[in-house]
Amino acid sequence: ELLSLPEMTDDKQLLIMNILGLTIPAAFWTSPNLVAMITFNLTQASVEKGYAPISGYAFSWWGITECAMLGNIDSGYDFGDLGIKLAEMHNLYIQQPIFFSGWMIHNYKNALKDSLPILDKAYSISLDKGDLEYASYALNNKVQHRFHIGESLPALLESMNKSHQMLESFKMASSLYWHNICWQLTLNFAEQESACKTLSGIAYNEADMLPLHLKENDASTLFFLYFAKLMQSYIFQDIKESVININKIKPYLKAGMGTYQHRLFYFYQSLTLLADSNSTLKKYQNLFYVHSNQKKLKKWAKFAPMNHLHHWHLVEAEYMRVIGKPDKAMKHYDLAIEWANKNAFIHEEALAYELVSRFHIEYNHQRFASYDLIQAHYLYSKWGAQGKAM
Repeated sequence: ELLSLPEMTDDKQLLIMNILGLTIPAAFWTSPNLVAMITFNLTQASVEKGYAPISGYAFSWWGITECAMLGNIDSGYDFGDLGIKLAEMHNLYIQQPIFFSGWMIHNYKNALKDSLPILDKAYSISLDKGDLEYASYALNNKVQHRFHIGESLPALLESMNKSHQMLESFKMASSLYWHNICWQLTLNFAEQESACKTLSGIAYNEADMLPLHLKENDASTLFFLYFAKLMQSYIFQDIKESVININKIKPYLKAGMGTYQHRLFYFYQSLTLLADSNSTLKKYQNLFYVHSNQKKLKKWAKFAPMNHLHHWHLVEAEYMRVIGKPDKAMKHYDLAIEWANKNAFIHEEALAYELVSRFHIEYNHQRFASYDLIQAHYLYSKWGAQGKAM
């Protein structure tokens, strides 16, 4: 029925739709509740008064709202599809619904790697239509997704240099910031000889850029920055720094809602808290947060096991280690390795081997620990993370 909506002809209502549509991106990074209200009004107006040029955009945003805020993943996925179909059927703005599908909605139920051709399509259409804003969004987020699927870092770095040049030509500051943060994180894994606490180098200089982001209260960029620092500090096993980054990212979590990195935050937060459970009081406080996070990861794994089931198993393994259930821990370490390998998340398979090697050392299983550490080193090296492998 929604695909057969009549065309909206009321000029006043069309103007209201356009104005409301312009407010969504800014609202999304600051007030998800406001986004839900705006998006609901846009979709309701489309249902009651007919489709407008931005109706596909509106239904796609409602799909994001359902998936990311309300937790109704099946419904959100359907609304994302509806936004694309409505735009295709009535020749509406199509690049935006396709981008939202590739950026957020599609990977709630499908492999993250399958979002890459969708983002390619959004990029191509955006360029054809002269929409440099959405071209920059599609290009930047494709690079981010390639990093998180575990693509070879040397190959990724080569394309990041080219992407940076394109994004500079588009003159879209936010996309350039997010890209450069990911670029510097990639460089740190690929080239650093030892763990570092900052994101500073040829791609991005935290010392220069952080004051700017804070001054502008650029919540989205601060989310991506502190997430990158959290991932970096945890993988380099600087747990103290990871705890600092968890606390720094919390005020900006809403700004990342719906992104793949937002879901990964709960994975790295849980692993950090489980590694930082030395005292009895801290242990039980941390286990409470991890238990809550596991509910989220389990739900995401139910809908997209290829993306998140190994995350849930690895956290569960560490949880069982901390509460003194080694047999159950070993079972979940094995399943984390199996699912990460099955879905080609090479960096997270390496991490699982590293953590199980630490588990074996804790229980004086030196022979098993040596084997797992060799596997971790091999996989980090194969990923291209020489900074970690060394």
